Amino acid sequence: MGKDRLVDKTLRPMTVGLTTLTPGSVIQNLPTSGVLPIGNYKGAAAFIDLDKLANQPLIWAEKQWTEDVLDSRNAIAAVAIPIGTAVGAVVTGVAPGGVITVPAGEVWYVMSWGMVIPVNAGYAAGDLVLNFLVSSFPPLAVGVPKPYIAPEHLAAATVFGVIAAGGFVPGAQFPAGDELGVPLRLVGGDTVTPTFTVETAITAGAIANINFVLYGRKAKVLVA
Repeated sequence: MGKDRLVDKTLRPMTVGLTTLTPGSVIQNLPTSGVLPIGNYKGAAAFIDLDKLANQPLIWAEKQWTEDVLDSRNAIAAVAIPIGTAVGAVVTGVAPGGVITVPAGEVWYVMSWGMVIPVNAGYAAGDLVLNFLVSSFPPLAVGVPKPYIAPEHLAAATVFGVIAAGGFVPGAQFPAGDELGVPLRLVGGDTVTPTFTVETAITAGAIANINFVLYGRKAKVLVA
C-alpha cells in the first residue's frame, strides 16, 4: 500500500508486441518530446515510411478524380514567330502568356498536346519544328534544359513537330507506349514552355501566335 509499481515499457525488438503500442505509450517514454513512428516488419522493429505508406498510394487515388478539363481555355501558351526570324533560331515562349503554369494548389494529369496554327501565319510544312520544356524534368546538364522530344523523333515523324499552317495539329499522347506510358503529372508551380526552331526563313504572311495546348484533366489534390 502506498508504493508506486514501476512498469518496464522499454521497446525491445522481437520481444515487444509493437502492433499493440499506441503513439501515446511510445511518446511518454521518449527522453525528449517528439514522435517516433515505428512498426513491426518481419518480427523486428522498423520505422514507418509515411511517404510510402500514405503519400504514394494517394497519388494513385487522386487521378481518379476529375475536377475540371484541361484544354485551350486554361492550358494554352501563345508564341509569336516574327517574320524574318533567322534560320536556326529558337523562339521560346515567355511567361506569362507564352508559358503554361499550373496554378498553386492544383494537380494536372495531362493526356496529350497539340497546336493551333493561324491560317494567315504564312508557314508551310517544315518551316518550324516544335519542342517543349517540362520544368519538373531533370536537365541534360547544369544550365542545359532537356527538351521533351528527342532529336530522332523530331527528324523522323511529322507528328512530333514539323508543322504547317491551317488549324489544329495533333501531337503525342503521353500515355502511349512510345511516350511516357502514363499521363504527365504536373503540380502547382510546374511549367511547360514551348520552343520553335526556324527551319526555313519565313518572309511572307503576318506575325502570328502559334498556340500550344495541353489536354487532360485537373484532379483532386491528395498529395501536396
